[in-house]
Amino acid sequence: MVIHLSKDEEDIAEKSFKFHTILKRQNAICWQRYFEDKMEIRAPEIYQYHVYALKVTAGSKFGTRFENRFLVFSNIFIFNVKMKSEKSRLNRRVFSFTEKLWYHPIEALTKLVLEPCKKVDKAKYLLHMYFDGDLQNKVLVNLKKKKQKKNERTFGFNDVDQFRTTLYELMRIYDLLKKTQLPVEDKFPEPLI
Repeated sequence: MVIHLSKDEEDIAEKSFKFHTILKRQNAICWQRYFEDKMEIRAPEIYQYHVYALKVTAGSKFGTRFENRFLVFSNIFIFNVKMKSEKSRLNRRVFSFTEKLWYHPIEALTKLVLEPCKKVDKAKYLLHMYFDGDLQNKVLVNLKKKKQKKNERTFGFNDVDQFRTTLYELMRIYDLLKKTQLPVEDKFPEPLI
């Protein structure tokens, strides 16, 4: 099917496309400035991506817990960022940065495991990240950062597009760092990636 536009309609479509492209780019720049400022990310480290996710903590005395977080990626680290959520005057949820809780070097990732969440009222998709403990602590010591005891982290997602975009961004950054593909184990009946 071919759609024919008048000259006026072409001008409007082109202006609309340019406006949305500029707006999208400015939005990304604003988020980059926000997180680099709040989290004190300094060159050569550069903010890459963030996503709202649910940190999954299993085995506590209260059972599995799901906590609101931002997952923030730089070109070096994955950060777990605590946030607070408030209702705005327009009755919408507004999220803001509270503190950086932990971080892992992306290059220390050994694999990702994707699986459906059994508690679908909380999250539909789970992302398990596994890290090489020795490599992660070697990188952290070299960068004068605190060592990490844990080498596995799990986050939940409700939106399949955010889940896939997060996977794509993590795999992209890993590939840039290691020049190899990050192993991914997909446990969904229909493959997600």
